[in-house]
Amino acid sequence: MKVNASLRSLSNWFFANKLSLSVDKTSYSIFWKSARINHNYTIQLCHSDIKQVNCSKYLGVYVDSNLDWKDHIDDIYKKLIKFISIFYKLRCKLNSEVLKMLFFSFIYPHLLYGVEVYATTSKSSLKRLMV
Repeated sequence: MKVNASLRSLSNWFFANKLSLSVDKTSYSIFWKSARINHNYTIQLCHSDIKQVNCSKYLGVYVDSNLDWKDHIDDIYKKLIKFISIFYKLRCKLNSEVLKMLFFSFIYPHLLYGVEVYATTSKSSLKRLMV
């Protein structure tokens, strides 16, 4: 398999340049839009099998094998739900300008990060974040 040959070359390059790679944290996904198909690939790096995952976190964005971004939207929702009770309690005690500043400080960055990627999903998936 070409992948294993390429990974052997990569492993040799790492060794020659005194670099290391954490094989335990390394995984791969097969991107497939339709029904999930089980592939029996054995991909190895440094004589260790690399595990196949359906979703992985890359630079703070959860990428799943169906590219429907549900895991990433769920993660954002879990982060934002913590702030809802705080805003509910503060709504009567602070004016709207201060509440707006708090929104743009604590909530907006979570919504904005990676929006170019995950906002291409269906409106039904994004509904939780829009409400």
